[in-house]
Amino acid sequence: MIKAMIRDRRCDKVVALFDADGKGAEKMEGQFREHQCPKTAGAKKIFVVAFETEVEEWITTSMGKREEKPSDYLRDHENYEKRQLPSQVERLDFEALKGLRSFNRFVEALKDP
Repeated sequence: MIKAMIRDRRCDKVVALFDADGKGAEKMEGQFREHQCPKTAGAKKIFVVAFETEVEEWITTSMGKREEKPSDYLRDHENYEKRQLPSQVERLDFEALKGLRSFNRFVEALKDP
């Protein structure tokens, strides 16, 4: 899918977000880039951003919680299901998220012209 997006002439930037599942975000970003991004992407900018654990860490961080498996915490305490993820955006506390590497890298990618 990433390779197809890179070949698509209608976009000049690709932001790939994925869960590192606690395996080290920087390490996983490097592996992702190595295996998923072609060596020559032309003029496209490719930003690779890994969540240290999983995307739900943005939600639990916004709640003031640091959890090893954020989706499990949300499921156990709020009956959360992955399909509910889009509706959780309203809960995000952008000030609290500034302490997360993944959030800062995402913002950098969005701001990059």
